[in-house]
Amino acid sequence: MNERATQPIAIMFAMRAEAEPFLQQCAAQRLAVDSPLPIELYQATMAGLPLIISVNGKDQRYAVDRIATEAAAVSAYIVLQGYQPSLLISAGTCGAVNPLLQVADVLWVDQPICYHDHRIPLAEFADYGLGRYPVFFDAAIAESLALAGGCLSSGNSLDVCAADLQQLQLLGSDIKEMEAAAIARLCEDFSVPFIALKAVTNPVKVDHDAGAVFEENLARSVQALSGKLYALLQELITREN
Repeated sequence: MNERATQPIAIMFAMRAEAEPFLQQCAAQRLAVDSPLPIELYQATMAGLPLIISVNGKDQRYAVDRIATEAAAVSAYIVLQGYQPSLLISAGTCGAVNPLLQVADVLWVDQPICYHDHRIPLAEFADYGLGRYPVFFDAAIAESLALAGGCLSSGNSLDVCAADLQQLQLLGSDIKEMEAAAIARLCEDFSVPFIALKAVTNPVKVDHDAGAVFEENLARSVQALSGKLYALLQELITREN
């Protein structure tokens, strides 16, 4: 195994509910964290390769999962700086902009990741606002695991307004979620390959109770995500070895 292959693979989750099946599947052990932040870190091993798994943790004030881009960026920095992973995977759930997608479909993002709600009407900041951060994608592995590709964008709202939906359509986004662009930005800074793997929980549309549909479908989608994530890691590690 080469030196890079001995570095851990990092997997990041925003919500504990998204992470729980995978943590159980790989018998992950919690690590002590010397930080005032609520981030949870776990370690596991797969085929002899170490895994570092992060969950953003519960907000101390509001007692809910620290979802969205702010916590994602902080967690990504902690993981990238502290563990120097060879690869980082953002695993989680998403909403389907593409009407052909169904609940529990799992996508491996194959196009640069954008923000759909960073509207900065200053010419020199337009591209910065969009992001377009690179991703790692292997078409052969995706096909072998029946993982569809797709275009993802991130924003800080679970639902969408008309302006968000218009931007999603302009970007050609198949799915939207609340963390991946922030993590991809940090991975680019650290020159670490980035994968986004997302399972659909709800359709994305205006005047729609996204929260209720998300909660109804979360458990089913997370089970699908965990299975595909485990299979993807097995395939990546086998090829690396």
